[in-house]
Amino acid sequence: MNNPLEPLNNGQFGKIVVNCDEWTLSNGGFKQAPDTATFVTNIAKWFTGGRSKGKFHAYSTNFGLTESVLAETLTKAGYTWTVGNNIKIDLPTLLTFDGIFLCGDSADNQVLIDYVKAGGNVYLGAGTGSGGQQQEADRWNTFLNAFGFKLVGEYNGISGNQTINSSHPIFAGVKAIYFNNGNPIVDLDPASESNQIILTHANGQGLIAAFAGSERTVETQGVGGGSILATLVVGPKQSTTESEQTQTLKKYPKVEPKKPDLVISSKLPTSYPFRLVAFKATNGQYLVAENGGGGSLLANSFQNSIWETFKLITLENGKFALKAPLKEQYLSVHPDGNITWVDYIKEWEMLDLVELGDNKVALKGCHSKYISIQQGGAGIVLANGLGIKEGEILELIDLESRKSGQKEEKGKEIKLQEGRRKKANTIILEFGSQKKDLIRDFRQGRGRLFKKVTQAISELQKAGEIDNDVQPVIAIVRQKKSIKTLWD
Repeated sequence: MNNPLEPLNNGQFGKIVVNCDEWTLSNGGFKQAPDTATFVTNIAKWFTGGRSKGKFHAYSTNFGLTESVLAETLTKAGYTWTVGNNIKIDLPTLLTFDGIFLCGDSADNQVLIDYVKAGGNVYLGAGTGSGGQQQEADRWNTFLNAFGFKLVGEYNGISGNQTINSSHPIFAGVKAIYFNNGNPIVDLDPASESNQIILTHANGQGLIAAFAGSERTVETQGVGGGSILATLVVGPKQSTTESEQTQTLKKYPKVEPKKPDLVISSKLPTSYPFRLVAFKATNGQYLVAENGGGGSLLANSFQNSIWETFKLITLENGKFALKAPLKEQYLSVHPDGNITWVDYIKEWEMLDLVELGDNKVALKGCHSKYISIQQGGAGIVLANGLGIKEGEILELIDLESRKSGQKEEKGKEIKLQEGRRKKANTIILEFGSQKKDLIRDFRQGRGRLFKKVTQAISELQKAGEIDNDVQPVIAIVRQKKSIKTLWD
């Protein structure tokens, strides 16, 4: 590369690898699928035309490209590997590298297009959840459209090792690679020999697609030469006329995602350990998930009950996720500090648990900000702490430690609220002040209180916290100026 402005491959366009999911090249992906080392080395050789030397840079802060095993694998294979988003995204800079690896962090799509047309190679990992499903698709589609592909703004739910059923050179010696809920990719020109789906899931969805071009340009889609690998390809051909589109839809019907065997948004792999925990702030109040999930995260409860009991899940990459008390949802930290609940685990749902000693911890999100109880007394919780001060310090109360999928020890109790315990066959539900007619209706098996109790039991059963035949059910209602049980 004496002249960085000259094409890298003797006038030929470069190659692009687009992976639907960021997990494949993470430490977790290498652990799940041992052949991942062969897979990424094959990609490096494919980018360099078979050479065992080359210079690659990961323009990313996402764990899918920044963890240790990927760097060790490529370095051991003889390649130079650097990481960081501190390089300038312009053509002269990019042309000093044999390939640029992207994941999560945005980059100028037009510069990427020019880079590939000048012979540069690009690996793109999608499915990070950064900004949301549609925003992630929009982030890369200008670049992908230029080479005949499009990301779909939704997740496909496919998780686990996928068996290789392709003879493409990047799969030489590879039996399986790992995916975890990525963005589907549409092949805009299925009839072209340049862009092909080279790996498919058992339900028909494309998992890896390759665009292997030359010097020519396909005018209808603006598709230049070069090679694009795309992970997870679904959908019909995009034609230039209405009649062509109709014919294409008949020939290439859209494949709707089917429910896979393992979906991160529904059930976690049984190997993921979790603990039942509560978090107590320095103001003496517990973190509480309003409505058991789906609502606000607050620090305004003086008792440890159901809405204050979380599942602290340990992930394969050493990070943690926080599961809602009653719903299949996980705490999600946004760049602006807002906190929501989602039904999948991606980068925004991964937390660092910073141990401070004496059971005190701080929770740090992927945007390098801490979960913080805001001043003012309202118990508002945001992820905007720049350091660890009083508002970021939480007492970690370990209610139970066990591995997902294991049976509970016989007779073991889980503390739900101070002074009371939940046994295997008992639920204790507590309500605030209630009117006499509501209590009367409850005793007769009707009314608003009765519906709340029924709903709470149903949600606990769905979450696997209690047996379906739980008996008896005790509800304690505090009336104004007096406290009575329902059977007094």
